[in-house]
Amino acid sequence: MRSASIEKIGFFHCVEFEPPFDPIATLGKALDERIREERRIDASFSISNSLIVLPEAFNIGKYESRPLPGEPAEEFLGALRGLAAEHSVTFVTGVLEGRRNSAYFVNSKVAKLMCHKIGDDLTGFYDPCTTDPDPANPITFNNACIGALICMDSTNGDNQLVMERRKSFLRRFNSRDCYQVLCVPSRFRWEGPSLLTCLPQMPNLLYVVADGAWKRDRNDSRVVDSSLQPKIESNNGNEVALWKLPAAASLD
Repeated sequence: MRSASIEKIGFFHCVEFEPPFDPIATLGKALDERIREERRIDASFSISNSLIVLPEAFNIGKYESRPLPGEPAEEFLGALRGLAAEHSVTFVTGVLEGRRNSAYFVNSKVAKLMCHKIGDDLTGFYDPCTTDPDPANPITFNNACIGALICMDSTNGDNQLVMERRKSFLRRFNSRDCYQVLCVPSRFRWEGPSLLTCLPQMPNLLYVVADGAWKRDRNDSRVVDSSLQPKIESNNGNEVALWKLPAAASLD
């Protein structure tokens, strides 16, 4: 897939999921707040040409053991495409649809399935995928690759199936001669980013973690480089955070 340049990468850290939760309205409000804040400093600021990662299962609201409403993913993805068109941005979002826990690449033109979660977090919300978990993962831009692993699929170092799938994905990811961004939609229950140490260091690699869970004195959403050095981290509230790519890494 070819696309316009991506100038910024970041995440939506979302912790307010109490019903009635409207994911599109909540995200839209956070985007507008980020734009207003940035324009107080720089009146020419634009959020366009940004890649923004959203949390795991962002369409369902609160992530806890309870019966889930049968909200159609198509409705959510269509509304997200509208928000992408309004702001000229690209999203990678977690989506719970039927019995699948998935990640989608969404811009103004498409909502493209990237991958399914294969790890089992024991919530019972979904069936871990056992066949073809990566229908379009990674997605190639002009000179960059955007990949996705959902929550524990990026951190679990003990499950053999998870490890083998991750190795296969990373071989494909690392074989591309381009700048690499690994998106991690998540709902971490523990210290998530520190567990990214199971991922190998690769040149020109950034991890973008978008967490959808509140934890006291911990902020797991962040952009880190391959050595896990943070570029930006979240506050513990709803927040869109963006980091400007270095000029040499811009996706022309």
